[in-house]
Amino acid sequence: MDRRAQVEEKLKSLGIEYKFVEHPETFDTETADLYIEGHEGCRTKTLFLVGKKKRNPSLFVLDEHKEIDLKELGEKVGIKNLHFADYDFMKETIDLVPGGVSLFGILNDKNHVISIYIDEDMMKEHEIITFFPNVNTATFFIHKDDMLKFVESEGYEANIIKM
Repeated sequence: MDRRAQVEEKLKSLGIEYKFVEHPETFDTETADLYIEGHEGCRTKTLFLVGKKKRNPSLFVLDEHKEIDLKELGEKVGIKNLHFADYDFMKETIDLVPGGVSLFGILNDKNHVISIYIDEDMMKEHEIITFFPNVNTATFFIHKDDMLKFVESEGYEANIIKM
């Protein structure tokens, strides 16, 4: 099953409604935004970060416009030397590549090792959240409560923190 179909099947099995916009392959949020202009939803970036020696693999979901300091963020969540995961580790852990990372990547976390952090401000300010469906040729729009439902259905805790 392809990655997008896997996401769609999971959302449907949970009764989660979603909308989507198909677009050419994009590798950054600015380009993707051009294709979803006029549609309601917080444009997100999902960062796949790890600590020292590739420990504590984590997905951080936040508004694409929010700037973060990785050192500060690492201190806040208790992960030393927080940095971007390398390509090979990303492929091995969530089977995604840079430019296509999404919260939906937890569907591919066979060892269930990822922690999830979601920005508190984004949750307060937005009802609809956007994600790539594990491929960067479409953008999905889902309600924030459904995002949490999805996370919990996969056995993860959504840590809502101020980033």
